[in-house]
Amino acid sequence: MTDPEWVANLRKGIKSKCLYRDIWNLRVPDLLGGVVTIYQVLDIAHGPNGSLTAPLEFFFGGSKSRWVSTLGVVSLRYTISSRYDLADAAIVATAHREMQTEGVCMLPGFLTDAAVREMVAECDQLAPLAHRSAPRRNPYLTKASGGNGTATAVLYDSLEVLAYDHFPTSSPLRRLYESDEILQFIRRCLGVESLYRYADPFGALNVSIMREGDMLDWHFDMTDFVVSIALQSSTAGGEFENVPRIRDAGEVAIAALLAGDRRGVRVEPMTPGTLMLFNGRRSMHRVSPVGGDVPRYVALLAYDTKPRTDSTDELKLSRYGRLPKR
Repeated sequence: MTDPEWVANLRKGIKSKCLYRDIWNLRVPDLLGGVVTIYQVLDIAHGPNGSLTAPLEFFFGGSKSRWVSTLGVVSLRYTISSRYDLADAAIVATAHREMQTEGVCMLPGFLTDAAVREMVAECDQLAPLAHRSAPRRNPYLTKASGGNGTATAVLYDSLEVLAYDHFPTSSPLRRLYESDEILQFIRRCLGVESLYRYADPFGALNVSIMREGDMLDWHFDMTDFVVSIALQSSTAGGEFENVPRIRDAGEVAIAALLAGDRRGVRVEPMTPGTLMLFNGRRSMHRVSPVGGDVPRYVALLAYDTKPRTDSTDELKLSRYGRLPKR
């Protein structure tokens, strides 16, 4: 039987039991009739019968062949659910309206199930590299001050964080973050003229890992918006709780919330695969205590309306436990 054209192309230059490296811009058919692009293929050798059908299994979420040790695919179509057309003006308009009125936009099922599984597996593998931190701070993410008022409250966080530089260039999550298509989609949803990826070598993309007993207490963000993707829910707890626009209600309302008044608290459904846009500067929020053996994984994608935005050395040391080499 004659090989498909993509198999014939892949065979070129490959000798039995030899490695084929750096294949760029090789296009192969996907299962939906479109195409995906292999950006790099490493360490691919012949099977015992010369079969090269294994890559298709890997592309589309099947079992990883023992003959394929590293394979990268650039395909937002594979990663993003077919229910979300990033060019759809109606989706963008709805997201923008929700951000303007509610300060939060939830896009459930934004990632395909196969993409979520692949990203969770990667986080499982990289998790031993994560830095654990347990900072004490006030609701405004600064050091608690003396005197009166909510700025004196001392609150507690506990979590582990994987930094941007932990993710290899072949990482599906990193490829998603570095996609210009995703960047422009988020820009349109936010309704801003320009949007840039963070220049922070650790925080541009990071994954929060929360295990049993971990939590993020009530706080406001220092930025106008946060973009996050839920990858894995914890066995128990780990709920994202939000009080929209409470900062506009003033000090009395904030103090009541810190004292346990849960009127106005709503739980945002961060199911795996959900993309969330959130304005945390005006809305107080927290992650409730995590329970059980399964950790909570959430990816944070950092953007700003100004270029070359970076975090402070103090934040880097607290969140990632190190500073970049200079």
